[in-house]
Amino acid sequence: MSLFDILVKQSPNKVFASLLLGIIAGLSFAFLMPLILISLEEASTRLFQSTSDSSATFLSLEVSNIRFAVAYLCLFLTIMISKAGSQIIMSNVSIDATRALRLRMYRHIAKLRIRDIESIGHSNLIVRLTTDIGNIIGGVRVLPVILINIVTIIGLLGFLVYLNVEVFLLLILTIFLAIVSYHIPMILSVRFFRHARHYTEILQESIRGLILGSKELKLNDSKREYFYQEKLRSTEDEIRSGARKGWYTMYLAISYGDLLSFMVIGLVVFVIQNYYAIDTAELIGIIMALLYMRGPIAELLNVLPALPLARISLKKVHDLFNDYPAENTQIENQKIAPWDKIILNDVVFTYKNQLENADISDANDFESSELEPSDLSTADNFAGTNFSIGPIQLELNRGETTFIVGGNGSGKSTLAKVLALLYKPEEGHLVFGDSVICDKNTADYRQIISAIYLDFYLFDEILDAKTSELTETAESYLKYFQLDDKLSVNDNEFSTIDLSGGQRKRLALLVSFLEDRDLYIFDEWAADQDPEFKEIFYTKILGDLKQKQKTVVVITHDDRYFKHADKLVTMENGKIRDITTKDKKSVEAEVSEVQLTEEQLA
Repeated sequence: MSLFDILVKQSPNKVFASLLLGIIAGLSFAFLMPLILISLEEASTRLFQSTSDSSATFLSLEVSNIRFAVAYLCLFLTIMISKAGSQIIMSNVSIDATRALRLRMYRHIAKLRIRDIESIGHSNLIVRLTTDIGNIIGGVRVLPVILINIVTIIGLLGFLVYLNVEVFLLLILTIFLAIVSYHIPMILSVRFFRHARHYTEILQESIRGLILGSKELKLNDSKREYFYQEKLRSTEDEIRSGARKGWYTMYLAISYGDLLSFMVIGLVVFVIQNYYAIDTAELIGIIMALLYMRGPIAELLNVLPALPLARISLKKVHDLFNDYPAENTQIENQKIAPWDKIILNDVVFTYKNQLENADISDANDFESSELEPSDLSTADNFAGTNFSIGPIQLELNRGETTFIVGGNGSGKSTLAKVLALLYKPEEGHLVFGDSVICDKNTADYRQIISAIYLDFYLFDEILDAKTSELTETAESYLKYFQLDDKLSVNDNEFSTIDLSGGQRKRLALLVSFLEDRDLYIFDEWAADQDPEFKEIFYTKILGDLKQKQKTVVVITHDDRYFKHADKLVTMENGKIRDITTKDKKSVEAEVSEVQLTEEQLA
């Protein structure tokens, strides 16, 4: 899809009107020069066989050649109205088109698989939504200007045909060669801009690290200096180098293009007239037309740099749609059948090759802690060959509290995302009651799950319909989570989310309680809590959820609270090593495979 396609798809009738007005403006511009020459050369018989006009008085001013003066005024008003109208209409269409494109991107990103979002990277997505969309808007808005000036140039070339066909053909050849030579540096500048654009994405991630990793950098001067030199300064140098080369080359091309008309005039005056019979009137007309053509060419060259930038950004946006398709899931509003257990039957999930594509939570375990020698093999699994969990054989009962424990990078958070239906297994099945999870029902079953992960995001409002009942419930939960003295809820909006890490997690848990789901997943939720509230979480909050017959999965390292779990699942290197039940009976991890009926698998 091109820039023009975006506009036509948005509003074809308005685009047609804008183009028509642009053509009218361009033709009117082109007719100004012949009109001026005719009025100045009354004796000329080659141009429209005109005769001398009589003078007239208008507003106490004497106006000669009244017919030409009126024609000139009409052209002037036509140009002003049609040019402004063309740009206004196209501007409105471009605003609507870019809004529609942004909304489409929002919807597409919301429907992307979590793995794809992690693979693309948050910073790259932000660049596409901000910088790229801005470049596309800039490219779209100059299209009317380009059209008007192209039509003007074509009209003036037609005037040159009228003056002298042979000279016109030679000029066309000269202009063609000049344009080709102009485009060579333009092509080079686009390559340099692509280089700068690539490193702009890298810089976004480095800036994110500078802000979010400020505490770690503050505590280590050598790390901070290395990060500054190798991640920030070197990337900025690459952007500067690409941008400099791109703009230097482009400005050289623009300067060269701006002088094309004078180059052609020089050829006509000093070379071409020696080989072709050109009288003085024709020579003056050709030179005047070429000088007049310089204005549209200069304006054209000024706006052309927006097009390559827009094309690069448009390709990036299209790559997002083409390379990362939306999930093949949608809400069917099916009634969820009652279920008493969740079964993971030989579930396998695999990460692809690189640490940057690995699970964020498990990867952060390595970055935030010192690795023991025994952990290095696990880190290598993330950074080298594919890291996978499974085959996982696990059963979670309704109203049961399950703790998942294990070393850093053992796959706990990955398993939690598989349980939450955020990751789709490559092998095996998840079964809720008698229903096997598939693409058709995944979105529906996600609506009975609530999860708080290590990298959770806290919205500043409750994303639900505003009701007095919801507000009262939220206020009661504020007291329940000991947050009533920190903030309040007004029209579903929190008065503040500027809280400590532990308090933000409590607020996230409050929102989770308001959703009232069947399955709750907490990934190291209590890690940031003070000892008092940690005790409340493991004894009271989990107990209250159990009384409500909620199925709860808790990823934790707090071994002193393991006694509160109905089931303790120990993971190691992506596999379940051991399952211990409430009565301390150890169950083999390789439990007997759950047989699924053909009807369930269908």
